[in-house]
Amino acid sequence: WGEKHVIDPALLECADLDWLSNVNDQQPEYGGPLHARTLLYQRALSIPAETMLIGNLRASTGSIEEHFATAIGSAPLFLGDLRKLSDADRRWYKEKISWYQQLRSRATLSDSFFPLGNWQQPESSGWDGFARLSHESDGIVVLFKNKSDAKDGSVQIQAPPDASYEVRSVITGSSLGKVSSGDLAKGWQISFPTDHAVEILELRRLGH
Repeated sequence: WGEKHVIDPALLECADLDWLSNVNDQQPEYGGPLHARTLLYQRALSIPAETMLIGNLRASTGSIEEHFATAIGSAPLFLGDLRKLSDADRRWYKEKISWYQQLRSRATLSDSFFPLGNWQQPESSGWDGFARLSHESDGIVVLFKNKSDAKDGSVQIQAPPDASYEVRSVITGSSLGKVSSGDLAKGWQISFPTDHAVEILELRRLGH
Protein backbone atom coordinates (compact mmCIF):
# COMPACT_ATOMS: atom_id res chain seq x y z
CA TRP A 1 0.00 0.00 0.00
CA GLY A 2 2.98 2.31 0.40
CA GLU A 3 2.00 5.81 1.50
CA LYS A 4 -1.21 6.04 -0.51
CA HIS A 5 -4.19 7.47 1.36
CA VAL A 6 -6.55 4.62 0.57
CA ILE A 7 -8.87 2.32 2.44
CA ASP A 8 -10.74 -0.65 1.03
CA PRO A 9 -14.45 -1.04 1.92
CA ALA A 10 -14.40 -4.55 0.47
CA LEU A 11 -11.63 -5.59 2.85
CA LEU A 12 -13.66 -4.32 5.81
CA GLU A 13 -16.34 -6.89 5.00
CA CYS A 14 -14.02 -9.54 6.41
CA ALA A 15 -11.63 -7.57 8.63
CA ASP A 16 -12.03 -5.53 11.80
CA LEU A 17 -9.48 -2.89 10.82
CA ASP A 18 -7.91 -1.40 7.72
CA TRP A 19 -4.75 0.71 7.60
CA LEU A 20 -5.39 4.11 6.02
CA SER A 21 -2.09 5.98 6.03
CA ASN A 22 0.89 7.11 8.07
CA VAL A 23 1.40 10.76 9.01
CA ASN A 24 4.64 12.61 9.75
CA ASP A 25 4.85 13.06 13.51
CA GLN A 26 8.53 12.85 14.41
CA GLN A 27 8.73 16.50 15.49
CA PRO A 28 6.15 18.79 17.19
CA GLU A 29 6.10 21.11 14.16
CA TYR A 30 5.11 18.31 11.76
CA GLY A 31 1.55 17.84 10.51
CA GLY A 32 0.92 14.91 12.86
CA PRO A 33 -2.48 15.16 14.56
CA LEU A 34 -3.87 17.80 12.20
CA HIS A 35 -2.95 15.68 9.19
CA ALA A 36 -4.46 12.59 10.83
CA ARG A 37 -7.73 14.44 11.45
CA THR A 38 -7.83 15.65 7.84
CA LEU A 39 -7.74 12.02 6.69
CA LEU A 40 -10.22 10.99 9.38
CA TYR A 41 -12.83 13.62 8.54
CA GLN A 42 -12.74 12.81 4.83
CA ARG A 43 -13.01 9.04 5.22
CA ALA A 44 -15.39 8.89 8.19
CA LEU A 45 -18.22 10.21 6.01
CA SER A 46 -18.42 6.78 4.38
CA ILE A 47 -16.19 4.43 6.42
CA PRO A 48 -16.88 3.56 10.12
CA ALA A 49 -14.26 5.52 12.08
CA GLU A 50 -13.53 2.65 14.46
CA THR A 51 -12.30 0.50 11.54
CA MET A 52 -9.59 2.96 10.45
CA LEU A 53 -5.98 2.74 11.56
CA ILE A 54 -4.06 5.98 11.04
CA GLY A 55 -0.42 5.36 11.76
CA ASN A 56 2.61 7.11 13.27
CA LEU A 57 1.04 9.34 15.92
CA ARG A 58 3.58 9.33 18.73
CA ALA A 59 2.74 9.40 22.41
CA SER A 60 5.89 11.39 23.19
CA THR A 61 5.67 14.09 20.49
CA GLY A 62 4.06 17.49 21.01
CA SER A 63 0.84 17.99 22.96
CA ILE A 64 -0.32 14.82 24.69
CA GLU A 65 -3.83 16.27 24.89
CA GLU A 66 -4.04 16.83 21.14
CA HIS A 67 -2.52 13.44 20.35
CA PHE A 68 -4.86 11.53 22.64
CA ALA A 69 -7.92 13.48 21.51
CA THR A 70 -7.04 12.82 17.86
CA ALA A 71 -6.42 9.11 18.45
CA ILE A 72 -9.88 8.51 19.92
CA GLY A 73 -11.46 9.66 16.66
CA SER A 74 -10.57 6.36 14.99
CA ALA A 75 -9.07 3.05 16.13
CA PRO A 76 -6.62 4.36 18.77
CA LEU A 77 -2.96 3.63 18.06
CA PHE A 78 0.26 5.25 19.29
CA LEU A 79 3.95 4.77 18.58
CA GLY A 80 6.89 5.91 20.66
CA ASP A 81 9.19 5.12 23.54
CA LEU A 82 7.17 5.56 26.72
CA ARG A 83 10.40 5.95 28.71
CA LYS A 84 10.72 9.40 27.13
CA LEU A 85 7.53 10.54 28.84
CA SER A 86 7.62 12.28 32.19
CA ASP A 87 6.01 10.59 35.20
CA ALA A 88 3.19 13.14 35.02
CA ASP A 89 2.55 12.38 31.33
CA ARG A 90 2.51 8.63 31.97
CA ARG A 91 -0.03 9.12 34.75
CA TRP A 92 -2.12 11.35 32.45
CA TYR A 93 -2.13 8.76 29.67
CA LYS A 94 -2.95 5.94 32.10
CA GLU A 95 -5.96 7.84 33.47
CA LYS A 96 -7.31 8.91 30.07
CA ILE A 97 -6.77 5.54 28.40
CA SER A 98 -8.54 3.80 31.28
CA TRP A 99 -11.47 6.23 30.91
CA TYR A 100 -11.70 5.62 27.18
CA GLN A 101 -11.52 1.84 27.51
CA GLN A 102 -14.44 1.93 29.95
CA LEU A 103 -16.43 4.18 27.63
CA ARG A 104 -15.83 1.93 24.62
CA SER A 105 -16.90 -1.12 26.63
CA ARG A 106 -20.37 0.31 27.26
CA ALA A 107 -21.03 2.61 24.28
CA THR A 108 -21.02 1.75 20.58
CA LEU A 109 -19.19 4.85 19.41
CA SER A 110 -19.07 3.51 15.87
CA ASP A 111 -22.83 4.18 15.53
CA SER A 112 -22.20 7.72 14.29
CA PHE A 113 -19.48 10.24 13.45
CA PHE A 114 -19.95 14.01 13.02
CA PRO A 115 -17.06 16.24 11.83
CA LEU A 116 -17.23 19.73 13.35
CA GLY A 117 -15.90 23.23 12.79
CA ASN A 118 -13.37 23.75 10.03
CA TRP A 119 -13.37 20.04 9.16
CA GLN A 120 -13.49 20.33 5.36
CA GLN A 121 -10.08 22.04 5.33
CA PRO A 122 -8.54 21.65 8.80
CA GLU A 123 -5.79 24.17 9.47
CA SER A 124 -4.13 25.82 12.43
CA SER A 125 -5.98 29.14 11.96
CA GLY A 126 -9.40 27.65 12.75
CA TRP A 127 -10.91 25.16 15.15
CA ASP A 128 -12.06 21.67 14.20
CA GLY A 129 -13.46 18.65 15.95
CA PHE A 130 -15.75 15.66 15.90
CA ALA A 131 -18.54 13.96 17.80
CA ARG A 132 -19.22 10.26 18.19
CA LEU A 133 -22.55 9.16 19.66
CA SER A 134 -23.98 5.75 20.38
CA HIS A 135 -27.55 5.30 19.25
CA GLU A 136 -28.42 3.76 22.60
CA SER A 137 -26.09 5.22 25.22
CA ASP A 138 -23.13 7.59 25.61
CA GLY A 139 -20.86 9.62 23.36
CA ILE A 140 -18.05 12.14 23.09
CA VAL A 141 -17.54 15.59 21.62
CA VAL A 142 -13.94 16.62 20.89
CA LEU A 143 -12.80 20.11 19.90
CA PHE A 144 -9.36 21.37 18.81
CA LYS A 145 -8.58 25.07 19.11
CA ASN A 146 -5.33 24.67 17.14
CA LYS A 147 -3.57 28.07 16.92
CA SER A 148 -6.76 30.05 16.40
CA ASP A 149 -8.15 32.72 18.72
CA ALA A 150 -11.41 30.80 19.15
CA LYS A 151 -12.87 30.98 22.63
CA ASP A 152 -15.55 28.40 21.89
CA GLY A 153 -17.05 26.20 19.19
CA SER A 154 -20.60 25.60 18.03
CA VAL A 155 -21.72 21.98 17.89
CA GLN A 156 -24.79 21.17 15.80
CA ILE A 157 -25.48 17.45 15.40
CA GLN A 158 -28.38 15.03 15.22
CA ALA A 159 -28.65 13.03 18.44
CA PRO A 160 -31.19 10.26 19.11
CA PRO A 161 -34.71 11.73 19.62
CA ASP A 162 -35.57 12.77 23.18
CA ALA A 163 -32.05 11.94 24.41
CA SER A 164 -30.62 13.88 27.34
CA TYR A 165 -26.99 13.77 28.45
CA GLU A 166 -24.95 14.62 31.52
CA VAL A 167 -21.80 16.41 30.34
CA ARG A 168 -18.32 16.16 31.87
CA SER A 169 -15.04 17.62 30.66
CA VAL A 170 -12.43 14.87 30.43
CA ILE A 171 -9.71 17.52 30.25
CA THR A 172 -10.58 19.40 33.46
CA GLY A 173 -12.79 16.84 35.22
CA SER A 174 -15.53 19.46 35.62
CA SER A 175 -19.25 18.77 35.36
CA LEU A 176 -20.83 20.97 32.69
CA GLY A 177 -24.50 20.28 33.33
CA LYS A 178 -26.86 18.69 30.85
CA VAL A 179 -27.59 18.90 27.14
CA SER A 180 -30.54 17.51 25.20
CA SER A 181 -30.95 16.29 21.64
CA GLY A 182 -32.96 19.47 21.03
CA ASP A 183 -30.03 21.62 22.22
CA LEU A 184 -27.66 19.70 19.95
CA ALA A 185 -29.95 20.09 16.95
CA LYS A 186 -30.24 23.87 17.43
CA GLY A 187 -26.56 24.42 18.15
CA TRP A 188 -24.62 24.08 21.41
CA GLN A 189 -21.79 26.45 22.33
CA ILE A 190 -18.78 24.83 24.01
CA SER A 191 -16.04 26.96 25.55
CA PHE A 192 -12.43 25.86 25.43
CA PRO A 193 -11.02 25.35 28.94
CA THR A 194 -8.64 28.03 30.16
CA ASP A 195 -5.04 27.22 29.20
CA HIS A 196 -6.09 24.24 27.05
CA ALA A 197 -6.28 24.03 23.26
CA VAL A 198 -8.32 20.81 23.40
CA GLU A 199 -11.65 19.92 24.95
CA ILE A 200 -12.98 16.37 25.33
CA LEU A 201 -16.53 16.07 26.58
CA GLU A 202 -18.10 12.84 27.77
CA LEU A 203 -21.86 12.76 27.15
CA ARG A 204 -23.43 10.19 29.47
CA ARG A 205 -26.98 9.48 28.42
CA LEU A 206 -29.54 9.79 31.21
CA GLY A 207 -32.07 7.04 31.75
CA HIS A 208 -29.89 4.32 30.17
